[in-house]
Amino acid sequence: MQVIEGNGIELHEGGQRICLDPKHIEGDLSFISHSHFDHLFTKDDGTPKACSPETKAMVEYRLGKEMNNTCQDHELEHISIKLKDSGHVLGSNAMVVESDEKLIYTGDVALRKRAFLEGFKPEKCDTLILETTFGKPEYVFPSFRETEKQAKEWVNECLSKGESVVLMGYSLGKAQLISYMFREYKQLLQKEILGINKIYADFGVKVPTKSLFSEKKLKEPFMLISPPARSAAWLKKLKEKHKVKTAVFSGWATGRGYKYMMGADEAFVLSDHADFLELKEIVQKCDPKRVYTYHGFAEEFAGYLRKQGFDAKAL
Repeated sequence: MQVIEGNGIELHEGGQRICLDPKHIEGDLSFISHSHFDHLFTKDDGTPKACSPETKAMVEYRLGKEMNNTCQDHELEHISIKLKDSGHVLGSNAMVVESDEKLIYTGDVALRKRAFLEGFKPEKCDTLILETTFGKPEYVFPSFRETEKQAKEWVNECLSKGESVVLMGYSLGKAQLISYMFREYKQLLQKEILGINKIYADFGVKVPTKSLFSEKKLKEPFMLISPPARSAAWLKKLKEKHKVKTAVFSGWATGRGYKYMMGADEAFVLSDHADFLELKEIVQKCDPKRVYTYHGFAEEFAGYLRKQGFDAKAL
């Protein structure tokens, strides 16, 4: 099975072409691992698309159009394709491709259990295509519970002093973990986050689905969950009218200067990606003959793997 960089990452086998997280839906099959915008397509030629029902629902919501001809497990000539949870966001999948050999494409991946997310379960394979956003040793994350404890202590202190809080994380994935973390608190949600929360709720995740944020109806102290908004005009206006503290949630918060870079009062380590130790564990448990790394610190992690005796190459 040949792995090449093309329309996304492509697999070529027996004259058949599988496109992994492509910008253009084409080939014999396209795989959509999840619905973050950097993994979404811009054109669709109508050929089969493999994704989870959750991803389908979120893609349709985010792109504002119906996505047809989708499947989960799929069969091509002499090729078996199965999807499995990648642990990144709700409905995110890795792809397991089997012909004469077995290949796993992780998509964006995390091993850690985080609230309602169980994490990726590695399995033996011949070829592993591994996402390496945090593929350097300095990126080691605390548990979800540890982050939750730290964040709640900070939030409770702010609220006790009459200070409102704006908690910031990506609209899809991070925001739902934050919303779930504070599900027993009265919280306001930015429009995009509220829409995605409703999809999560449709699939059984107990996140708040009411209280759309409006500047006209604020009772202090309030909690607002928002996408990252360092210099947004609405946030500046909010700070002028109210006593507001801001916190940002990210894997990049392992760096001490991250909160200053984001213009936030506090930062908490929370990521939807595997940290360095998780990446090592995935490779060890998959025990592949060859590894392709992509995204983030791909070159660095491939170099580390080669020192460990693996046949590893960055895409």
